[in-house]
Amino acid sequence: MDKKVGYSLIIPYFNEGESICLTLKEYSEELDKINCKYEIIIVDDGRKVKAREFISDFSINYFLIEHTKNLGYGSSISTGIASSKYNNIIITDSDNTYPANGLKNMIRSYQDNIPCMVVASREGRNARIPFLRRPPKYFLRKLASYLCSSDIRDLNSGLRIFKKKFYRKNIRLMPKRFSMTSTLTILAAMNNYQIIYHPSDYRVRKGNSSISPIKDTLRFLNLILKLVILSDG
Repeated sequence: MDKKVGYSLIIPYFNEGESICLTLKEYSEELDKINCKYEIIIVDDGRKVKAREFISDFSINYFLIEHTKNLGYGSSISTGIASSKYNNIIITDSDNTYPANGLKNMIRSYQDNIPCMVVASREGRNARIPFLRRPPKYFLRKLASYLCSSDIRDLNSGLRIFKKKFYRKNIRLMPKRFSMTSTLTILAAMNNYQIIYHPSDYRVRKGNSSISPIKDTLRFLNLILKLVILSDG
């Protein structure tokens, strides 16, 4: 593993409260163990309770960007990428649901198989996906796999590594508010871009989720069909 390669870790924040502290600490410690060059960019997406209220006393080096109003998850990722200095992007959620202990192996796979996207697939023994979300997630994953002619093991995992160049190439199709992660997966699959999946645990999310099983399943379905049609054209 080339320790000279640099990574920009982007963490979008909106309604996660103190969980951002756990995420920041855990990921910085893991990246220090890997001993690679990195930066951490936190993008606060216009929440009234600001991320800085929780992390202002941290001695960890990070770059905080604050949206003046809520622009959406996709916009937060886009803001982070636009401000990043490295060509290799890592994204993770700020709610501390994705353990960082698999990051070393993910980075090793990423460096050994360029160009590729490495995804933390929530299929570990301790992947605590809410029961009501499992059937629609399974259906959408299978549909996307069929339409993309690819074995998609996790459609919208929030922990992944990819090239900034890949994002910029497909920037016209990147959503501002809806699922950036699903878009990245589908575009990679449709363009025969290698996707490497690493089984990962998934912790129970603290606080309330903004996901609506029925409404968001329909939105996901629309997104999948639109991207497949546009990519095929």
